[in-house]
Amino acid sequence: MGDYHKNRNPLIREAFKASQDSFSVHPKLVKKLKTFYISTDPDKFFEDFIWYLRYPISGVTEKSPFVDRTLEFVAKFACCFLEKEEKPKDAPETVYYTRNA
Repeated sequence: MGDYHKNRNPLIREAFKASQDSFSVHPKLVKKLKTFYISTDPDKFFEDFIWYLRYPISGVTEKSPFVDRTLEFVAKFACCFLEKEEKPKDAPETVYYTRNA
């Protein structure tokens, strides 16, 4: 790791470390990381994010619950930026399409 590790963001490091232990902490970690992302330089954030992501997935040849939980966390974090589509209030619950014969 050396000096290069010292320049990395500790919040991101701790999020990756904590995400390996349990799925139950993921929502809190996603919220914390998203708040930090919004307040920082996106390029620097993702440079550090990818750097920490490399550790749990590099050299893995067998299925590991730690890697699974980390990847699940990363997916949840990525999805938190997707816009939620709101339905109009008068829109029907289900839309049915018919084929004209």
